[in-house]
Amino acid sequence: MGIVATATCGAAWLVFDLLNIGVGRQFALIAAIPCLVLSAVGARAFARLAPFLTLLALLVPSGDFLLPPLKTLTVNILAATAALARIPYSYDGQVIFVGANRYVIIDDCAGLPYLLTTLFLGLTFGLLMYRSAWKVGLFALFGVGCGILANGVRVVSIVMLDWVQGTRMELSSHVLFQWVGFAFAITAMVGVLMWLATEPEEPAHWAQTANGARARGRSLLAALCATVMAVSIPRIALAHIDSGNKPAASREAGAGDLLPERLVGWTKRTTATAWNPAPRTPIPYARARYARGEQEIEVFVAATERQSHKVTGYAIDLVGPGQWLEAKRRPLSNCLFPRCGEVHALELDGHFSNNIRHVYYAYALGGRIIGSALELQLQRAWNGFVGAPQQARIIAVASDGKAELRPGDIAEAINALASGKARD
Repeated sequence: MGIVATATCGAAWLVFDLLNIGVGRQFALIAAIPCLVLSAVGARAFARLAPFLTLLALLVPSGDFLLPPLKTLTVNILAATAALARIPYSYDGQVIFVGANRYVIIDDCAGLPYLLTTLFLGLTFGLLMYRSAWKVGLFALFGVGCGILANGVRVVSIVMLDWVQGTRMELSSHVLFQWVGFAFAITAMVGVLMWLATEPEEPAHWAQTANGARARGRSLLAALCATVMAVSIPRIALAHIDSGNKPAASREAGAGDLLPERLVGWTKRTTATAWNPAPRTPIPYARARYARGEQEIEVFVAATERQSHKVTGYAIDLVGPGQWLEAKRRPLSNCLFPRCGEVHALELDGHFSNNIRHVYYAYALGGRIIGSALELQLQRAWNGFVGAPQQARIIAVASDGKAELRPGDIAEAINALASGKARD
């Protein structure tokens, strides 16, 4: 059973590699470790070890799917606190106004380190105290609650202190509140731990075997087979990566490579762009400023050269350098162009200023706009299987100022760049 489970994890690793989904590869790798244990010790001993092996799940980076809901929860905690304190407030996306102060909930405000630390401690304390799986899980959930509460105490303390003093605290001053929130969480968990009674361990009843040496030999053989399955199948994928990933220098493509001189009425200018997004991996990209009458936009395009290259998620920095914070993200609406809803609208706010930058972006593959990062990865994997073109691009258009571009102008520019009909 352990050998089959390990082979399944190896196959999953291979599938996620073909889809270029990093977190899937990581989950498959971590899941293979308990399967190796199962093959080595058998089902009965594995059942006793399984709760402890759940700690391995914390090795997988979880920011991509935990940060968005945690930031939303932080905004709701601040809004509820302001309502209870009868302080005027309003919020839109990740921006909340409390009195005259404006706060942008960035990744550091979401409390992910609190959540992961208290989850680990809750699960560890539960494993040390209890033998019942549901009690261990309940204490782990209690740890999650302590982490969320600690982050809530931190952000509420900062906002309330600003409100009372009528000032705006610098980000460097938030470090003290971070330690206060963490100490609050640990104190709450230790206090409950001291109050609860420990569940006694039940004695283990092991079955007697007639041929211990033969059983140990079979166990060793099973563990070796599982190890071979765990290593060999991912090695196929690693060889696939190595063969398709020769070193490539990070370069900014020439303007003519990815961006045209004219873009459906917009004319490229020679002045430098104020918005400077860039890929975090070495892939070709281009930036340019375009003008049409008195209006100006900035355009960014990045393209993949190999199947392992990405234009989604952390691979692309759309915010760029400077004191800019992501305020909200939404799909583009009120547009008559096809697949307009797959264009994403991103609002960036300048830190300690009223500057606003609007960024609109979409993914493209084979002249077609694709709104979902997962759909793009699935389509690229299928294209690789059938031999179709796999070059994926991210196309982004930005404008500065409080007045947004018309949805039709945005969709027109992005559609033209995606389809290759950018020139008039």
